[in-house]
Amino acid sequence: EAELKAKEIAQKAAIEANEAYARQRFGPEFSGSKGDEDESGKSLRNLAGVRQAFMQEHGTAIKEELGSHVRIRPVQLSSSVEDRFVKTVQMSGAVPSAGYHGTAKHNFDKIFRQGLVVPVKGSGVKVVNGSAHGVGIYTAKQGAASLSRSFCDSEDMLICGVVTKQVEKGKDDAEAKRPKMVNYHRDHHKPERLFKGNPKKMGFHTVYRDDTIIREVGSARVIFKEEFVAPLFVAEGAGRRLPVPAVLDPNKTIPENPNKTGHETRGGKQQELIQENGERIWMPPTAERDWNARRVKRMLKDKELAQSRSNDRAVKAALLNDDLIED
Repeated sequence: EAELKAKEIAQKAAIEANEAYARQRFGPEFSGSKGDEDESGKSLRNLAGVRQAFMQEHGTAIKEELGSHVRIRPVQLSSSVEDRFVKTVQMSGAVPSAGYHGTAKHNFDKIFRQGLVVPVKGSGVKVVNGSAHGVGIYTAKQGAASLSRSFCDSEDMLICGVVTKQVEKGKDDAEAKRPKMVNYHRDHHKPERLFKGNPKKMGFHTVYRDDTIIREVGSARVIFKEEFVAPLFVAEGAGRRLPVPAVLDPNKTIPENPNKTGHETRGGKQQELIQENGERIWMPPTAERDWNARRVKRMLKDKELAQSRSNDRAVKAALLNDDLIED
């Protein structure tokens, strides 16, 4: 009993410490006791609870990846997008995984109204950046923010929640319910493995998951069902860093090179500087007498001699041919 009591006290202290850290780093809206909420089943009841559980699960890692200069603010989704995503989260019973989605900033309002849409025929959304791993909603996994950053045209990037836990009954559930005896014969059928032998590849990237809902290829995650993903936050300052235009001061002069000694007399190889007018002129080539120059000269002389002998033989053959014709 003493050990159990000490364990409960330690767990409570850890929860309070995590709550204080979340309040200090992410603000009061992300505070709360994750353990108490998960036990009561209230944390995933609405979008606010999903956001809170999401930040408690992934907030520290996201901040460390994006940097302390990034400001994370929640987005206002339409009721339809919010309801369908919260319903999927509740069916999975788990906190969504973190993902990043980079897109043009003028698409943000449309995404907040309609959600992230699979660009199929009739959806009103076209494929803009290709579909190398299938037609779906592309997100980058946590730890690969640079992959989504390359598709941003501003300094803002979306942080998405992705339901990666299986919701539908898959092969594992079917295999678990398979009877041990079929028609008085023992069922020796073994469940199929996800990948037989070597892992599946798409190009140079390994496929870690491939089903009707999600395909994970390398650091990318492609979602084929819209209700399994939703933008939860905007990371201001995590997108593409825009170049700062240089402002030149007309009154400021460029300092001279302190390593410069005297006036230069050469402008480059085989060039000479005329001090009177500052003009650079090309100098005539100088004879080279190293071993390579002698070798090249011998090759040219041998080639000229061979060509001369070939011409002489051709002239001699022509003369002999003319003499035979006259005879």
